[in-house]
Amino acid sequence: MSTTDDEQPPPHTDVAGPERDRPTGAGLFAGTLDRAIEVRGCSLNQLRDQLASAGVEVSVSTLSMWRRGTRRPERRRSLQALATLDGLLGLPPGSLTALLGTTPHRGRFIGQPPDMGFSRLHDSRDLLGEFDVDARPDDLNPHMVRLRIRDTYEFNANGAESRLLVRHVTRAAAPTDRWLMAHQADDPTRPDATLRAGPGCRLGRIRTDRGAGTRIAELLFDRVARPGEVVLFDTELTFGPGGNPEQRVARILGTTTGLYVGQVTFHPHAVPERCHQYYQPSADAPVQVLREITIDATRTATMAVQGAAPGLHGMFWEWG
Repeated sequence: MSTTDDEQPPPHTDVAGPERDRPTGAGLFAGTLDRAIEVRGCSLNQLRDQLASAGVEVSVSTLSMWRRGTRRPERRRSLQALATLDGLLGLPPGSLTALLGTTPHRGRFIGQPPDMGFSRLHDSRDLLGEFDVDARPDDLNPHMVRLRIRDTYEFNANGAESRLLVRHVTRAAAPTDRWLMAHQADDPTRPDATLRAGPGCRLGRIRTDRGAGTRIAELLFDRVARPGEVVLFDTELTFGPGGNPEQRVARILGTTTGLYVGQVTFHPHAVPERCHQYYQPSADAPVQVLREITIDATRTATMAVQGAAPGLHGMFWEWG
């Protein structure tokens, strides 16, 4: 994300301390907001509720990103919320707005999505060696044809992933009795999600590289699938509470898939401003932002790709 420096000296605040050697611009804004929240001793949930009582709607995920400096207020309603925050946090009027400096171009993620997921793909090679398989990290199941895959995500009030349900419809191209799945966590520091096997399979071996945030699991079928046989099975990942706000979901497809469906349902307290569908053919290829996706009345965004080509398919969004 781009940030700018504020060349004007910021106003003094009781919680900020000496200003001379501190960073300027958005970094100063985030640092001042962080210290002010600490001094007041309130949680982000409490701060959100206090803002709501004053008629200002700001999600916990947005407050978290402002506080950590990974996002800055830009839209009119966000800037208006800063005046209320000044009062709630005991800061002089206009303090937080003054610390922002020059506002960068709105919508800077359009055409420039955040890191999309190829970066840690090949970190899984060492884990693959434990499964006695000769396969590419982006195509762990060369003996299975993907007819349809549906990823259903749920996100919590922090803007972090809380649940992922995956439904597979596949056809065996050669005799096989298992499916290997890989999952890359956007936040490797978050505790491992709980993996459950649904109808059609059971859990086998699981290997995890916590440093890379990568996990590979073996899903065992009830019997050996014969060539041409259709195999249906589900998996579910559930995450604990908390987590940092996330900005995208994605699936890497190693071969053409008949139909890929991705669906994200957001929490009522953490709904993005906009959501976009994207595609990246390979790690060296540019990201293609395909279209804006509507977030409907149930706070759900849905994408579907028929004849999905190999590469990275997903959605990214902008918090307000």
